[in-house]
Amino acid sequence: MQCIHVSVPVLFVTEYRTEPTEQWSMSAPDPLYELVEALRRALASMPGSTAPASSSASAVASPLPPVIASPVAAPALYSGKAEDCNGFLLQCSLALEMQPHSYPDDRAKVAFIVSHLGGKALRWAEPLWTQNNPIMSLLPRFTEHFKEVFGQPERDSSSGERLCRLKQGSMSVSEYALQFRTPAAASGWNEQALITTYRQGLDSRV
Repeated sequence: MQCIHVSVPVLFVTEYRTEPTEQWSMSAPDPLYELVEALRRALASMPGSTAPASSSASAVASPLPPVIASPVAAPALYSGKAEDCNGFLLQCSLALEMQPHSYPDDRAKVAFIVSHLGGKALRWAEPLWTQNNPIMSLLPRFTEHFKEVFGQPERDSSSGERLCRLKQGSMSVSEYALQFRTPAAASGWNEQALITTYRQGLDSRV
């Protein structure tokens, strides 16, 4: 009787055991991680929520800063004196220029000027305003007419006389020049005549 020998391979299985903490971390995900992921999925599924709320809030235009008018003193009440006419209109022009939002059109600007009139100047403006004269809605025409009524004439003979009488005397040169400038502007004289008269009024020691 013949015997047959069969070789059977033997497998050796090595069993590896993990520590309890490692086995828990591999089999059970972190609950905090799952919560974060759930929140992300919920946000992504909401309609129109492609960006966080903070980004949509930043897209809203910020309000414009408030307009603050520059501090300019109001002109003094004008009663109609010719020598004060140009100075009064200059002060009004400065106040209007520094507060453009308060006086947006010509009629508002004219109203501002009229509100600073008194005496015969106010009596002149009253019928023009109450009768709604077109000139009261056109600032350039109003100021031009205002100068015609209350301003000094282009050639003022009294100003020329003042220039001829004006002498430096005990005044400093700067004080004399300041006193000379006002009647010179109203005289209508040419530059050469003004220079000659100015030099004649200077002290001989200058």
